[in-house]
Amino acid sequence: LLREPLEMVARRRRLLDEAARHLLKDAKRYLADARAKLAKTAAKLDATSPLKVLARGYSITCRADSHSPLADPNDAPPGTLLLTRLHKGELLSRVVPNKTKKQLHLF
Repeated sequence: LLREPLEMVARRRRLLDEAARHLLKDAKRYLADARAKLAKTAAKLDATSPLKVLARGYSITCRADSHSPLADPNDAPPGTLLLTRLHKGELLSRVVPNKTKKQLHLF
Protein backbone atom coordinates (compact mmCIF):
# COMPACT_ATOMS: atom_id res chain seq x y z
CA LEU A 1 0.00 0.00 0.00
CA LEU A 2 2.82 2.40 0.86
CA ARG A 3 4.80 1.38 -2.22
CA GLU A 4 2.43 2.89 -4.79
CA PRO A 5 2.33 6.39 -3.27
CA LEU A 6 6.16 6.40 -3.02
CA GLU A 7 6.46 5.30 -6.64
CA MET A 8 3.95 7.96 -7.66
CA VAL A 9 5.92 10.63 -5.79
CA ALA A 10 9.20 9.40 -7.34
CA ARG A 11 7.65 9.39 -10.84
CA ARG A 12 6.24 12.87 -10.37
CA ARG A 13 9.59 14.08 -9.06
CA ARG A 14 11.31 12.70 -12.19
CA LEU A 15 8.73 14.42 -14.39
CA LEU A 16 9.23 17.66 -12.49
CA ASP A 17 13.03 17.38 -12.77
CA GLU A 18 12.73 16.72 -16.51
CA ALA A 19 10.39 19.68 -16.94
CA ALA A 20 12.81 21.88 -14.99
CA ARG A 21 15.71 20.78 -17.25
CA HIS A 22 13.68 21.56 -20.37
CA LEU A 23 12.65 24.92 -18.95
CA LEU A 24 16.25 25.81 -18.13
CA LYS A 25 17.43 24.70 -21.59
CA ASP A 26 14.68 26.70 -23.30
CA ALA A 27 15.41 29.75 -21.14
CA LYS A 28 19.12 29.58 -22.03
CA ARG A 29 18.29 29.28 -25.74
CA TYR A 30 15.84 32.19 -25.52
CA LEU A 31 18.42 34.33 -23.72
CA ALA A 32 21.13 33.47 -26.28
CA ASP A 33 18.77 34.37 -29.14
CA ALA A 34 17.81 37.64 -27.42
CA ARG A 35 21.48 38.53 -26.89
CA ALA A 36 22.29 37.82 -30.54
CA LYS A 37 19.36 39.95 -31.68
CA LEU A 38 20.42 42.77 -29.36
CA ALA A 39 24.01 42.62 -30.64
CA LYS A 40 22.79 42.76 -34.24
CA THR A 41 20.53 45.73 -33.50
CA ALA A 42 23.33 47.50 -31.60
CA ALA A 43 25.68 47.01 -34.55
CA LYS A 44 23.13 48.54 -36.93
CA LEU A 45 22.57 51.45 -34.58
CA ASP A 46 26.31 51.97 -34.15
CA ALA A 47 26.87 52.00 -37.91
CA THR A 48 24.32 54.78 -38.39
CA SER A 49 25.30 56.89 -35.40
CA PRO A 50 26.13 60.48 -36.32
CA LEU A 51 29.67 60.14 -34.97
CA LYS A 52 30.33 57.04 -37.09
CA VAL A 53 28.98 58.84 -40.15
CA LEU A 54 31.34 61.75 -39.46
CA ALA A 55 34.23 59.30 -39.06
CA ARG A 56 33.57 58.08 -42.62
CA GLY A 57 34.27 61.58 -43.96
CA TYR A 58 30.83 63.15 -43.96
CA SER A 59 30.10 66.49 -42.31
CA ILE A 60 27.11 68.33 -40.93
CA THR A 61 26.78 71.99 -41.88
CA CYS A 62 24.54 74.30 -39.88
CA ARG A 63 23.82 77.98 -39.74
CA ALA A 64 26.06 79.29 -36.97
CA ASP A 65 23.32 81.51 -35.55
CA SER A 66 20.59 78.87 -35.21
CA HIS A 67 22.51 75.57 -35.38
CA SER A 68 19.84 74.32 -37.78
CA PRO A 69 21.26 71.85 -40.33
CA LEU A 70 21.33 73.01 -43.93
CA ALA A 71 19.68 70.99 -46.67
CA ASP A 72 19.11 73.77 -49.20
CA PRO A 73 21.69 76.34 -50.34
CA ASN A 74 18.93 78.94 -50.47
CA ASP A 75 18.82 78.77 -46.66
CA ALA A 76 22.32 80.26 -46.57
CA PRO A 77 22.48 83.46 -48.62
CA PRO A 78 25.82 85.23 -49.11
CA GLY A 79 27.23 86.47 -45.83
CA THR A 80 25.69 83.69 -43.73
CA LEU A 81 28.03 82.30 -41.11
CA LEU A 82 28.19 78.49 -41.19
CA LEU A 83 29.39 75.94 -38.68
CA THR A 84 30.53 72.61 -40.15
CA ARG A 85 30.96 69.64 -37.82
CA LEU A 86 33.66 67.17 -38.83
CA HIS A 87 34.84 63.96 -37.21
CA LYS A 88 37.69 65.75 -35.45
CA GLY A 89 36.38 69.24 -34.86
CA GLU A 90 34.48 72.09 -36.43
CA LEU A 91 34.99 74.69 -39.14
CA LEU A 92 33.55 78.18 -39.20
CA SER A 93 32.96 79.64 -42.65
CA ARG A 94 31.08 82.41 -44.39
CA VAL A 95 29.03 82.03 -47.58
CA VAL A 96 30.30 84.07 -50.52
CA PRO A 97 28.25 84.99 -53.61
CA ASN A 98 28.09 82.30 -56.27
CA LYS A 99 29.01 84.25 -59.39
CA THR A 100 28.37 81.37 -61.78
CA LYS A 101 24.94 80.59 -60.31
CA LYS A 102 25.59 76.95 -61.13
CA GLN A 103 24.97 74.28 -58.55
CA LEU A 104 27.83 71.94 -57.87
CA HIS A 105 26.79 68.31 -58.25
CA LEU A 106 29.13 65.84 -56.66
CA PHE A 107 27.30 62.69 -57.69
